[in-house]
Amino acid sequence: MLWLKQHKAMASIAVSVFICVSILTYIFLDLFRSENTKEFKSEKTPSSQEVNVQVEISENPFGDKGVDLSEKDIQNYIHGMSHQKVKADEKWIHYFITEERIQFLIDVVKNGDYKHKELYLDILSRWKNGDFSQADQDHNEIWRLQGGTVGKATGVLTKEEEEAYLEKYKKVLK
Repeated sequence: MLWLKQHKAMASIAVSVFICVSILTYIFLDLFRSENTKEFKSEKTPSSQEVNVQVEISENPFGDKGVDLSEKDIQNYIHGMSHQKVKADEKWIHYFITEERIQFLIDVVKNGDYKHKELYLDILSRWKNGDFSQADQDHNEIWRLQGGTVGKATGVLTKEEEEAYLEKYKKVLK
């Protein structure tokens, strides 16, 4: 006890060092366990493609919701993007078409349980391949599912009409 009183500062430092080393050891071991668990889980995954899909759909390129999308979300995204390609008297939703958005929706739909999954994948697959020749029909299919009464597509825009649409709605395009 006398030694402890005489060397109080050194004892405090020793206890502090012991606590710091213990905490760092715990953190290191926890990280090591987490890394090994991740490796173990990824080895158990049926295919590496599924792991890649999880990474690909980790961020929503539409910028407003996570990756757990409802049927209504999927329909709104497709509907809003179709407006860039179709003639219609009324257009309320405007999403700029990008390859990233199309691929994101394909990945989400493929991995989700959606009532109209095949329709969405049919539309998005054609769009991914640059085929917008029936974008008016695609629009109207989604529009019908949403109970549309106003704004039915009546054709596909020409390149010049699409450019005019993009210019007109550039401030509201998401």
